[in-house]
Amino acid sequence: MPDSHPAILWQPQNSLTSSSSIHKFKGSLSFNDLYSWSINQPEKFWDDFIQFAKPIFKKKFHSVLKKNSWFGEAEWFVGGELNFAENLLRYSTNLEHAQKPAIISWNEQGKICELTFSELKQAALAFAAFLLADGISTNDVVVAVAPNIAETIVAMLGTATVGAIFASCSPDFGESAILDRFSQISPKALIAADGYLFKGERISCLGKINNLKGQLPSLKSYYMINYIGFGIAKGFRNFALNELLSAKEEQTFTSRLSNDPLYIMFSSGTTGKPKCIIHRTAGVLVEHLKEHLLHSDFKPNDKIFYQTTCGWMMWNWLVSALACGCCVVTYDGFPLAANGEILFKLCEKEKINVFGTNAKFLSTIEKLNLSPKQVADLSSLKSLLSTGSPLASRSFDFVYEKINPTVILSSISGGTDLVGCLALGAPNLPVYRGELQARSLGIAVEVFDEQGKPIRDRPGELVVTAPFPSMPLGFAKDIDQQRFKKTYFERYINTWWHGDLAEITSRGSVKIYGRSDATLNPSGVRIGTAEIYNQVESFAEIEECLVSAKKIENDEAIILLLKMKDGYQLSEQLKSEIREKIRKELSSFHLPRWIVAIKDLPRTKNGKLSEIAVKKIINGEKADNLAALANPESLEEIRLGCMNLK
Repeated sequence: MPDSHPAILWQPQNSLTSSSSIHKFKGSLSFNDLYSWSINQPEKFWDDFIQFAKPIFKKKFHSVLKKNSWFGEAEWFVGGELNFAENLLRYSTNLEHAQKPAIISWNEQGKICELTFSELKQAALAFAAFLLADGISTNDVVVAVAPNIAETIVAMLGTATVGAIFASCSPDFGESAILDRFSQISPKALIAADGYLFKGERISCLGKINNLKGQLPSLKSYYMINYIGFGIAKGFRNFALNELLSAKEEQTFTSRLSNDPLYIMFSSGTTGKPKCIIHRTAGVLVEHLKEHLLHSDFKPNDKIFYQTTCGWMMWNWLVSALACGCCVVTYDGFPLAANGEILFKLCEKEKINVFGTNAKFLSTIEKLNLSPKQVADLSSLKSLLSTGSPLASRSFDFVYEKINPTVILSSISGGTDLVGCLALGAPNLPVYRGELQARSLGIAVEVFDEQGKPIRDRPGELVVTAPFPSMPLGFAKDIDQQRFKKTYFERYINTWWHGDLAEITSRGSVKIYGRSDATLNPSGVRIGTAEIYNQVESFAEIEECLVSAKKIENDEAIILLLKMKDGYQLSEQLKSEIREKIRKELSSFHLPRWIVAIKDLPRTKNGKLSEIAVKKIINGEKADNLAALANPESLEEIRLGCMNLK
């Protein structure tokens, strides 16, 4: 079974702890005492934190929290007025900081752009003026189909400046996947890139963008970033940084109420049309400030990198680091370019302080036998963040052995639903192998058993038992909030159900075992898929795997799907070795009845394995909304490969 006494891989040093923001905030309290206080007195916690972080409120709120008839209708920082873009650009008014880099953009070819805080503000306000001239203003929706480059950040900041609502998709999304999202929110303006880079290829988006323009009748204005060199499509205005930086017109920041909408973000869409999740202005800002300052210890002038696209919430999370005076470093392209070394070369060149990635990237470079500290100087790193899926224990070892032995390794977990984290790091806590350091301050995170009671040191349902600031306002076109209530509040009375199988240890650390709707239940024993992944993917012959279950009478049996590395075949010997390792490290209940090799595993557009779609297919059901998958053709091979298993 999983290790109940994991090794401590990193310990906070007194010098680091005393200089950390969390120590400056409430240094007299241990982390666990601070957490308990933050959830027992949330209004006092959030009020004290705002006095500490000093976000710019044009008008001070008169109430931290207003509780309404049910959990989901709570209002935060009531009566307050602010502008999100003004807060992210606040360091541009500091004479010393204004000329320091705010954004550095890279792609597969190297560094492509750098903007100072002063230049970023100028570009954002100039674009805001363009939007207003085109009739785009408060509460209009502006959408972007663009890569993770400086122009996309400028577009978001300009949108927020005028009080409009921003939503984005990555340019590698298919036309139908983009329409499934944007058609639900009636956008008034479209910002698009002419293309993007991937594996050295220049991929045009012009045809797709022209089709979108014709199928979104609410659109009134169009802007195109000539990023790749394919040109500007007919009817689009050129979105060029040099023009924005030389524009004379400027725009002031429009005041927004704390609970006015800021972002619309999209669920993966694997169980139907993507949910269009509406996020509030002050809630996102304050939650991100808390995570960046107290949990991640971001400092002014730190350089923060996160491997993400504009279709994933980590892009929004990354951009908010500007509010801490950090330089945001972006990357567009294949993350394994230059033989897997590109991102580490970026770290060396830009002297990155915080490196963010996903668990899959770390496991992949490990399987490539890459030793990042041998190919790049990574001494500038003070922390490494990982999310997207549970981080395997062996990946913790890999980070400390092959990347940097002194970093704080913070596995973090949350979601698009809250644009933030429920569990993440803490600079004043040790790092335990295979565990997330702590629950998120000010959020009442619990794990429930089958009876809806809090438990410790065993898996259960991850929930939140009280309102929290970055809880969404609801979903677009959701009459009477029925879909919103069903998604988060149907499982437990007045409690947010997050959908993860998790464990809170008696130390206060957290383990994530995977999505609870993909949880296995052979012989009535509840098993998280991540437990099996951690064991199976340690085999050098296996590139990745997906585990699911086939219903058999009143029980279910485990199926293990393997994507083999090039040059390897699935043999009976390997099957035997896999089963023996699972039996030894986990239990006999975790053993797969069938092990099947397949060519590819289905993934969402955001790169996550689609366990739910596989479970439906192998049990003879129809998978919903195949347009949400990057490679839906993989499901047919799985269906054929599993249909005759007995």
